[in-house]
Amino acid sequence: MKLKILMLAIFSSFNGIAQELTIDETMNYINSKIGNVSRVLSLKPGGELMLTEYVADFWFDRANLTSDEIDNRIKNQNYKMLLFKTTTFSIDDIDFYNKGFIKQSLSTGADFYTQIFCSSGNAGCIHQTTYDKYGQRISSDNTSELDISFHSKDTNDKIFNSLRYLISLAKEDIKYQKFDNDPFANKNFKNSNNVISANSKSNKIQLTSANGVYKIWVEISGIRKSFVLDTGASEISISQSVEKELISKNLLQKTDYLEPALYRIADGSIVICRRAKLKQVKVGNITIKNVITSVSISETPLLLGRNFLDNFQKWSIDNKSKILTLEN
Repeated sequence: MKLKILMLAIFSSFNGIAQELTIDETMNYINSKIGNVSRVLSLKPGGELMLTEYVADFWFDRANLTSDEIDNRIKNQNYKMLLFKTTTFSIDDIDFYNKGFIKQSLSTGADFYTQIFCSSGNAGCIHQTTYDKYGQRISSDNTSELDISFHSKDTNDKIFNSLRYLISLAKEDIKYQKFDNDPFANKNFKNSNNVISANSKSNKIQLTSANGVYKIWVEISGIRKSFVLDTGASEISISQSVEKELISKNLLQKTDYLEPALYRIADGSIVICRRAKLKQVKVGNITIKNVITSVSISETPLLLGRNFLDNFQKWSIDNKSKILTLEN
């Protein structure tokens, strides 16, 4: 187990990136947007996603009710929600497509759509089951596409981004990987992409302090910048201007970008930010390759977060000498 000794807790006071959302937080965010009562998304160990849909009980008897009777039931909240449909699919078999605005018939109107579809070679990977008002299964079939509709473009875009982000997180978590006892399966094969190069087992880096935070010099693929050492940030975070500089020098390419991520910033709100994999990050005599960074939505200070520090068996900060010690 890695030992982390923290002599000073550093929390970012900037309106920059504070914390990458976890799988549970992302699930809560998605469910707050997709319907709360009528639609609920869940993620099970092994990577199975289930979308459960509920309808008001009178929906099953709508053919025998007048529009006024239905309106009164809704107005007086004289109904209960019943299970209508479940849709299941594996995180390994699907992809997403933002279909945008689609005009339907005059009776159904128009909506914005995000489509879940089976990726190449996985046709029929989406399994749907419908139920009657007594909870008994009445039909079950497989399909290769599922459309989820929303009334606003903003909500549709956010769900599209958050679903893709959720899948990227789940695929990296052993809990949500399919069981496979093959020694070279992702679940069993521990092969870190973060290659550490250092002159010694213990490395000391001089920090400077300003405005209540520690500053540290960091080289990103040869570009030297001053970062805030922020142990409260889950990832390294760079500004848009640094991103542009890396792109202009061909140090950051299209293939380096990952799925956008959801982050909770200092004021508690949730934002979507670009993410990319930096080819190498150097601090002192230590070089780490393939480090993920987020790109801040504003020109906030550059942050050196925990995804850099967590590569080491032990790290500590001596407040008196202002020395960061990193031990392999």
